[in-house]
Amino acid sequence: MLVASFVLLCVNIILMIIFYRKVARTFSQNAYRDKLREEVNRLIIDIERESDHAVTVMEDKIRQIEKLISDTDRHIALVEQEHEKWNSQKQFIQEYQSAQREGQNPAEQKKDSIVVYTKPRGTPDAAVKTPSILDPRKQVVELARQGFSIDFIAQRVDLPLGEIALILSIDK
Repeated sequence: MLVASFVLLCVNIILMIIFYRKVARTFSQNAYRDKLREEVNRLIIDIERESDHAVTVMEDKIRQIEKLISDTDRHIALVEQEHEKWNSQKQFIQEYQSAQREGQNPAEQKKDSIVVYTKPRGTPDAAVKTPSILDPRKQVVELARQGFSIDFIAQRVDLPLGEIALILSIDK
């Protein structure tokens, strides 16, 4: 019995030394430092991955916004062109009507002033020079080249305004 207790005592002492070293390693300053270092490294990797993803998404959004801005600029330019055409047509009609009211010929306005000839816009259908054998796209381009408004072209070619604007924007 004495031998068994002595063996048990030795086993307990050996196990106590093993557990002491294991506990000392697990809860030592080096162990805490190593665990913190691993965790910080994992966090840095996660942050880098998420920031790369966020940058990619932002670059895509910036490209989309730039495309929308360029499309909007193109549409604004088209609207300004149409506005200029409308204003010139309106001015021509007003000058023509005022000349008719005064009983004068539109060509004889003021003899002292210099008259600059400009191609009249919005003239009757007889002045339009487009052969009917052209396809609608070519007719639209030809009428626009002659200076007619989109509304007039839409009536002449029998296409919607949006389609005419699209044809003209593509043709430029």
